[in-house]
Amino acid sequence: MHVKFNDISPILIKTLVATEDERFYEHFGIDFQGVFAAMKDMTQGNARGASTITQQLAKQLYSPQADNFIERALQKPIEWVISVKLERLYTGVWHARTAGARAYRRDQAPRLHEVENRDRGATRAP
Repeated sequence: MHVKFNDISPILIKTLVATEDERFYEHFGIDFQGVFAAMKDMTQGNARGASTITQQLAKQLYSPQADNFIERALQKPIEWVISVKLERLYTGVWHARTAGARAYRRDQAPRLHEVENRDRGATRAP
């Protein structure tokens, strides 16, 4: 069954993000806070996942089934690279705008759109 993104309930999307990647809007494809927390938990015998939604997508699309821990460990860096590339391609503008809005004073934030367009080579007619 094919469902268009606009037909998915925003509540379902928020639920997915809240359960699978609580810092989705704060990272660039790799959640280092989650990675370090998972490593700490692993040293205490509590293994858990730390993959972002984007890493899960990269794994499903590009990683064959790993037969052992070593193969899985070797796949992880590749998934990280793919995740960062996917984030840059599909959410980079959003992340750049929100990060920039936090960095600039409130009255300068509306200018970010003009800066992004300029950086892409688009110019505004006089």
